[in-house]
Amino acid sequence: MCKIKSLNPYKYIALIVVLASVFFSCKTTKYVPNERYLLKKNNISYLEKTVPFEDVYSIIRQYPNRKLLGVKWNLLLYNAIDSSKVAQKRLRKNYKLKRDNLNKTLKEKKINKRRIEKAKKEGRDSYKKKVIPLKDTLEPNLFFKEWLKYKVGESPFVFDSIQFNKTIEQLNALQKSKGFYYGKVKGKVTYTSKRKAKVEYQLNFGKQYLIDSVYLLSSNPLIKELFLEFEKDKSLNKQAFEVERLENYRTALSKYMRNNAVYNFTPSFINFIVDTNKLEMKVTLGVGVEENRKASFSNPDSLIVVKHKRTFIKNVHFHILDTLQFKGDFKATLDSLGIQSVGKYIPTIDSVYFNETFNRNSRELDESRAVYFYYNGEIFVSPSIIEAHSLLEKGKPLRENFIEDTYTRLQNLSLFQTIKMEVEEVEGSDKVDIHYYLIPSKKESFSFQPRISSSNGFLGISAGLNYINKNLFKGAERLTFGLNGGFQSQPVIFDELEASNDIATVTNRLYQFEISPSVKYEVPGLLLIKRSKINKSRNGKTFLSSAYSYQNRDVFSKEIFQLNYTWQYDVGKKQRFSMGLPGLSQIKFVNINKSLDFDQKLNELNDLFLKNTYSNQFIWEDWKLVFEYKSTLETDKKYASSFYMRSSLDLAGNLLHLFRKYQEEDTVGQHLGQNRLFGLVYSQFTRLDNEIIFTKPISKKKSVNMHLLTGVGLPYGNSNTSMPYDYSFYAGGSNDVRGWRARSLGPGAYKYYLDTGRTAVQVADIRISASAEYRFEFSEFLKGALFLDAGNIWTLREDENRIGSKFSKSWFNELALASGVGFRMDFDFFLIRFDLGFKLHNPALPKGEKWIFQSRDKYNQEIKDFILENEASGGTVTRSKIDTTPFRPQISFGIGYPF
Repeated sequence: MCKIKSLNPYKYIALIVVLASVFFSCKTTKYVPNERYLLKKNNISYLEKTVPFEDVYSIIRQYPNRKLLGVKWNLLLYNAIDSSKVAQKRLRKNYKLKRDNLNKTLKEKKINKRRIEKAKKEGRDSYKKKVIPLKDTLEPNLFFKEWLKYKVGESPFVFDSIQFNKTIEQLNALQKSKGFYYGKVKGKVTYTSKRKAKVEYQLNFGKQYLIDSVYLLSSNPLIKELFLEFEKDKSLNKQAFEVERLENYRTALSKYMRNNAVYNFTPSFINFIVDTNKLEMKVTLGVGVEENRKASFSNPDSLIVVKHKRTFIKNVHFHILDTLQFKGDFKATLDSLGIQSVGKYIPTIDSVYFNETFNRNSRELDESRAVYFYYNGEIFVSPSIIEAHSLLEKGKPLRENFIEDTYTRLQNLSLFQTIKMEVEEVEGSDKVDIHYYLIPSKKESFSFQPRISSSNGFLGISAGLNYINKNLFKGAERLTFGLNGGFQSQPVIFDELEASNDIATVTNRLYQFEISPSVKYEVPGLLLIKRSKINKSRNGKTFLSSAYSYQNRDVFSKEIFQLNYTWQYDVGKKQRFSMGLPGLSQIKFVNINKSLDFDQKLNELNDLFLKNTYSNQFIWEDWKLVFEYKSTLETDKKYASSFYMRSSLDLAGNLLHLFRKYQEEDTVGQHLGQNRLFGLVYSQFTRLDNEIIFTKPISKKKSVNMHLLTGVGLPYGNSNTSMPYDYSFYAGGSNDVRGWRARSLGPGAYKYYLDTGRTAVQVADIRISASAEYRFEFSEFLKGALFLDAGNIWTLREDENRIGSKFSKSWFNELALASGVGFRMDFDFFLIRFDLGFKLHNPALPKGEKWIFQSRDKYNQEIKDFILENEASGGTVTRSKIDTTPFRPQISFGIGYPF
């Protein structure tokens, strides 16, 4: 296996300086036309901070070229490539394209001429025409320098006085839209001798109008009632008088009306009456609601005024538009029944009135859940499934949010390729009929998915073959058979050559082969619980799955077999609960076959933690609960923030431990005093894991992203050493603290560099990790990021083989800290990521030397003493086998964003 030597960080700095000197040698005004000026900077100054800076900044019609760390890299790249040479090469390529296309056209004519002659000789009236596709000359493929200059590079943004004056006009308009009617805007342009222009905008907003009171102009009792309810949470009273705020209010009020069954209520029905008081800078706001005007049933050419009222559902109709279940000649049957196939939908012959759902509070049939089905031959899915996913019910109000949710729920069944809904008003009443037109999708499908993966910095190549049946027993059950296999790089277990690692994550790796057949069965609703007992809005699902995995490495092979039973249901649009079957959430068997050398090494170390990690395991999860919450914050802002939280709780081995007196107990070996079931020691633990992601867009192309991970696992009872490996926590890698490679950080202040027999795969019982990332764009294809990561792992109990690993009051001082820069290549369907992380704080180093800017005297002395002590005891450790560069950079590779 090849090794890349460790590079001194100063060499990177020298390389950056050389590259920068090449770039800076190009004048930024190189391609600016004569007597024109490069826009250098827009400076905006104003005191009224109630107006967000991004709102003001977005008004400006002209911006300077983009900067990163104070340098206009995109412009410099554009200037570094000679435009004339690129143009000449493009002319040559265009000429070649035209010549190739001409040759292809002549070749096509020649071939078709021969085919025509051959057809005539054989007495045929037709022939198969040969078509040779031509190359695109309108949008040809860009060659590398052309792509680099015009796609990644950025042409100079030249100052335009017309755009400058329009910006001043727009800023004046912005002030008024924000309620500042007496403000002023001044603009100033400063031209430099280097043909650059600095632009300054000075805004003096003055006083802002505030809404003093809000009243309704409507005589409709229903509108009055709903308006008062809406005003309790969404009132404009005491808020700034802004045009955008009024528009958001109008949109929100109209949606509230529709969600409360005021059918077809649009924002156009709402108008505002404004009464201003300049002396006190206050506004009295009237909200006028006009009544509906619609065409008369008797005379469609005339409009009549119809008061807004609640609309109720008369009947719900589902039209299954296919003939796959029909036996016989469908067209002939239509003709015999006198049914003409006209309109946009396939006609249906058969129908049924479905009413088989009992009320949850009584034993009588629930008439509100009665629906009509129209189909041909046979309904391909149980009517009860479709009805259970519809929130629109007979006799209930027609709420818009129920319409949207029903569409989503039917779509999530994956049974239909097309779902369309139509509302049909019932003449002379406040009722409507709901018609759903459903076109079924294919029941069975196969998929082949080759993929390249990156799991915590470890690269892998794999492929999956899946068979999917979407409607196994006509109950929308989804059955998936999968077969996955591939190779993935893995770290060497005992990393004695740590010091020879380079900054890249390609050394000291072995490759793991894995093959995994699996089966998953997904059922709508919660199995073992009657559907009539479940609230429709919960949208529950049940997952039954089983999988077998065989993993083979040079020092051991591992077999994993597991069974899972999971319920999942939603609460509203923001919350989701997933839980295992109480008492039997998951069963997992892990069988490890170790090589003699590997087993001998484990015995020599006599590390109970490691022995437990690489031993056969049996995990019986009593209960698993996962809670997810996602929300969009500040929805009235132009760039809304988003928040996501996931929390999972695992309880294992407790049920089995209640019956320990019936189980076999180990009396010797590493499992002394532990109980066995099926000949295996089972794990007993409680584990809590939490994740929070916060995203704040700054502009269309920039955002601040934050990530927090916290978790703790408590082994007890039958697990007297540590958590199972798959449930333990680790730190480092492309999705964690990116200054360290995956599973090499921690635990705690453990001095890894004085342990040449250590494992490179460090896991523990507690994790705390946080990341902040500023994301931006160089171009649509190339994106960048600046990041800061902090985190570590700890053990709950002191580990004599890893001194300093235990969680203590000084945990905050043991957080590792890394920062760096990342580059992302966006290929639309996937994103490739490279991150260069620099260690700033290494908790393993001696006190006073943990930061990158501190001395290394104690550290070097520790290494020197360790080598002398080892040699005195007959060891052969040399300095080349010790990590002498504790702050070397780390390159991480990943697929997709880190969070």
